[in-house]
Amino acid sequence: MNLDPATGNVHLNPLARSAAAILWPSFVAAVLATAVFFVHVDPDDLRLVTFPEWKISRELGYTLGFFMFWGVGTLASFFCVILLTLHVPPEPRHTEETNEAEQP
Repeated sequence: MNLDPATGNVHLNPLARSAAAILWPSFVAAVLATAVFFVHVDPDDLRLVTFPEWKISRELGYTLGFFMFWGVGTLASFFCVILLTLHVPPEPRHTEETNEAEQP
């Protein structure tokens, strides 16, 4: 990270920019998904249905849910960054002028 003293702008290297573009939106999405999910589902009830023999506290259930949502969001953001950085050569455009010139 470099700070330009003249303008006050911060310049990040490409890896840091990609990491920020992946982790920050996925974090915000995980916060929202966790809130919406756990408004409707109690972690203790979920534990009783899925793994009744495990002793998982309600707080640990919230934490595991948050990190699960963050992981899913991170994967989605990662694939978006990959798709945005792919360099695909453009296909040649066909116009009416080129079509008319090709005809005898």
